[in-house]
Amino acid sequence: MLDKKYIDKLTFIHDKLLEYFKINKHKGIDWSSIKYGEKYLNYIEHKNKFVKKVKSSLVARSFNFFGHTILSFFEPIERKYFTKAICLYLMGRLRTNHLLDKDDLELLQILKSKKINNSNLYAHDVSYKILGSNITDRTPNLVTTYFVADLYFNLYLVTNDEGYKNEFRLIIVDLLETIPFYRKSDKEICFQYTPVSHYNVHNANLLFCELLIKYNYLYPQGEYFAKNQKLIIQSLNYSISDFKNTGTYFYAGPETRNKSIDNYHTGYVLRSLNEIKTYGQNIEELNLNLEIEKLLKFYIDTFIIKGKYIYKFRLKDIESHSLAESIIVFSIFNNYIDTKTKQIYLTKIFKTINILYDNKNNKFYNKVITCMGVPIRKDKIDYIRWSQAWMFFAISLLLGNEQNDT
Repeated sequence: MLDKKYIDKLTFIHDKLLEYFKINKHKGIDWSSIKYGEKYLNYIEHKNKFVKKVKSSLVARSFNFFGHTILSFFEPIERKYFTKAICLYLMGRLRTNHLLDKDDLELLQILKSKKINNSNLYAHDVSYKILGSNITDRTPNLVTTYFVADLYFNLYLVTNDEGYKNEFRLIIVDLLETIPFYRKSDKEICFQYTPVSHYNVHNANLLFCELLIKYNYLYPQGEYFAKNQKLIIQSLNYSISDFKNTGTYFYAGPETRNKSIDNYHTGYVLRSLNEIKTYGQNIEELNLNLEIEKLLKFYIDTFIIKGKYIYKFRLKDIESHSLAESIIVFSIFNNYIDTKTKQIYLTKIFKTINILYDNKNNKFYNKVITCMGVPIRKDKIDYIRWSQAWMFFAISLLLGNEQNDT
């Protein structure tokens, strides 16, 4: 159990974040609204590709260091609903043992209204580009849809309401019909982010694998069961073989390699493997204990032990999303962490909360820019999806675990 001083601090912040969501009616802004907005795109446009690249880099770096100041240049930016923010908020409500109340159910109806193209799928709320592909706010997005599907999965586990179970089923059926995969071999496949982009990202691949595991868990006699079993093994083979071959955990795998390694995407992979293990116990080939143990050690050694705070990269950028991920990982895996490391982990969490939490406005800063791991400047942009919703879910999970332990 946590010390009372920690629980009191988390409870205070949790309650203030609830007020934040109520005041803002669950609407917010997002970095991608700015980065891919018309004003930004017009500003960086230039017939010379090199000049265009330099202008784009300058704006990105300016946001990195002066985000809360330079934001006014690109205003007005309308606050709106973000799919992931709604899902994270409602998941947070569930994690503190709250059944959804009238306001939560209304928010769930708003979430349903965001379905796209007469389907049960969801898109990223802002159009963007990835590896040259245009992804619009009407393009089915695997990761965004995952958040909605996992919300319904957990709502069903908590309530036994068949309506939630059916919503989950409909999403998975549409995903299977819509999301393609890259076939590396007969034994390895990688699910794609969207139907129009080719990017072999490990977290997206494993999130779909996780959803298929959960579908088979709920529907052991379902029509897609056998097909899913095969896809699950092939998807896992792709990511795990790459982890073994490289000895690390790159963002993207063979054919579209991206060697970046950051806190939250590594956390997604770790948590997804754990969910796959938990709900896939009927698959003999799923012996994931060693892989999870190795990845947990890598995560702690890379993002928790080094430096004075919790970072996005090694000693670079103290970020609310990465802090949230570290809290979620601690909440799930703290029983597998030795006492000494656990205390270091908790100390880092609360040191990082102290530097990222805005006591005056009762919300979290987006990030703190560092030099050699030392804080030098705060980025105060208020991102509901990236900062506030993630932190609300993370704190709710940790408090919910404490309530259950008690």
